[in-house]
Amino acid sequence: MGELNTVEIRALLRQIESQLEPTPAQPAPPTNEDAVYLAMVDRAKRILNNRRVRAKFFDADLFGEPAFDILLDVFVSEADGKELCVGDICAGAGVPTTTAARQIRDLCSRGLLIRSDDPFDGRRVFVRLNDATRRSMLKYLNQMKT
Repeated sequence: MGELNTVEIRALLRQIESQLEPTPAQPAPPTNEDAVYLAMVDRAKRILNNRRVRAKFFDADLFGEPAFDILLDVFVSEADGKELCVGDICAGAGVPTTTAARQIRDLCSRGLLIRSDDPFDGRRVFVRLNDATRRSMLKYLNQMKT
């Protein structure tokens, strides 16, 4: 068998490349808007973390803002691409489950949160921010001084 010449090698490479899976397109470079959004998410994470650290040193009921902690928790989780169910929120709120469940019901009745049933588990309910709440959270975080 003889050696392949350059023309034959190039033709063979083109044939192989045409049979390969296409490479995924590179993600678009982040825009200034993306950077601002990520900064707001980072700020929300710091606020939530600071509030949880505070709860290690002071009674949680001393400050009494579980509704805001819930909004922060849902905001951060959504930004991280996670869905939170009511049980997750109750566990992360740092207050008794009954208090967290009452706060979630109140936030839903005020239209700040939206409940949706888990299509795979009828016992579980997911909670997410509505668009207006998300915009308000971003505006609030943008006004915060770090």
